[in-house]
This record gives sequence, structure tokens and C-alpha cells, in this order.
Amino acid sequence: MNYVNLALVQKGCLGDSVFAYDQHGAQGLVSAWDKTFAVSMLHSDIYFAMNLISAAQEMAFEANVSALGGGNPRIMKRLVQTNLIFGAYAVAEKYISVLERTVGYRMWAQSHRRFLYSDAAVEADSLLGVKRRALGLRDALAFTEGFDAELLSAAVETDAGRVSLECAGVWYLLQKDVVRFRGFVERYYGHPGQARLPVAFQEAVILLEEKEPGYWARFNVSDAVVGRFVEFKRHVVAANRSGNVNALPGLLQSAFGGSYWYYFLLKNVP
Repeated sequence: MNYVNLALVQKGCLGDSVFAYDQHGAQGLVSAWDKTFAVSMLHSDIYFAMNLISAAQEMAFEANVSALGGGNPRIMKRLVQTNLIFGAYAVAEKYISVLERTVGYRMWAQSHRRFLYSDAAVEADSLLGVKRRALGLRDALAFTEGFDAELLSAAVETDAGRVSLECAGVWYLLQKDVVRFRGFVERYYGHPGQARLPVAFQEAVILLEEKEPGYWARFNVSDAVVGRFVEFKRHVVAANRSGNVNALPGLLQSAFGGSYWYYFLLKNVP
């Protein structure tokens, strides 16, 4: 599920599509770290996609030192990228020099020499520049204030803000933490990265104030989402009245299995 959700992040549709898949808690977004090479590499990819560059670099280093054969060129590419983003040019140059001695990665390494000792080149790059601007304003060790705090820091007035904000919101929803989700959506809706609420967020907004359409309107919940909720609720009420509650998951799966309402009501979360 980490790979599925990473793909959704990279495609830019996490908030719209996350519950179309069989989610079961926040570890679907980021699993527990087990110190192995494979999981360290996966975590580095996840954190890099989410604009958590310090964490991406840490996991890349962990993967590199645990790789068989004394290092891994794919991970060294990530160490080049993260050090260029941080402006640690001497460290980036060290890894570039190593990769230049390989057959498969020589051209990639040589192409990245142009970024060394040039803030202007890094900041103008479509990948490295975006990631540098997403470093955030917090001056603290990684994750000392929580995973969501890291994401929200990376989202502060940056062009990468939408990705980080969506990941933070989904993090709350996967845990069914509607209290923190309420605080999140009320604070960040209208932010440059949250001009439009993703579908899953709109569905969650309705759950926050089920009987207050005025609250939904505050977040521009679409008529289509409202109409689907009316139908969802009708099925739930009918099942309760008939005493057919045990059949509810099957009855709702085809039409509403990809909704946050189905996840919130019927999915188990560790």
C-alpha cells in the first residue's frame, strides 16, 4: 500500500483517489521503519515525494550504508539530490565523483555537476528548485514535532504546498482523527495548496457537520459529493431499520467502497 499511495502522490491525485484502494490506517502512507535496505529506500522515496527532504536524506543514507556491496548507485543519486537541495555542495560533489566512475550512472552524474556551487542553477531547476522552496520555516530535528508538523511546514507558501497539505490531510483521515482534520481543514482551506478540497476531504467535511449544509458550503463541497452522501445515508438508515446491518458492507461496496464514508464507518484501523 505504501507503493500505491506513493504513486498517487506522484500522480497528484492522493486526496481524490486514496480511498479507492484498500486502506487500513496511517501505515498505508508510511509503514514502520525496520532498518532494512528495501524499506529505507522506500521511505526515502516516500519522503522525497512528500517534500520531507531531511527525512528523505536520512533514509537514503541508511539505505546506502546497509546496501550489499558497499553502497547503491540509485540511492547515491538521492544523496546527490538532497545535498544539492540543502546547498551542501561539497558533499554532493563527493557522491557525483563516485557515480562518475560507474558505467550506468556516469552521464547522470556529469549532468548534475552544473548545480554544484550554484544556488541559481538549483533554484531554477524544475525538481531541485521546487524541493528547496519546500524546505519550510521550522528549525528543528526531523519529526521532533510529529509527521504532520513536518508536512505542514513543507507546505508553507510554496509551489509544492498542495502535495504536502494533501499528505497531511490524508494522514489524519487514515487514522480517523476527525478532530485534527477539522483543525487542519479550517486553517488551511484557501491556502495556495488547498484552493480546492480533494474529494476525500469534501466527504470528510460532511462527516464533521452532518446536519449543517452551511458548513459544507464554506468549503465548496460539490453538489455531486452531497448527492452521493444523501444516497449513502439512505442505504445506512434503511439497513439499520431492517436489522440488516451485517449485510451493510456488501450493500455499500460497489457504489461507495471508494468513499471516505465507507472507510470511516466500516474499515478497521490498527
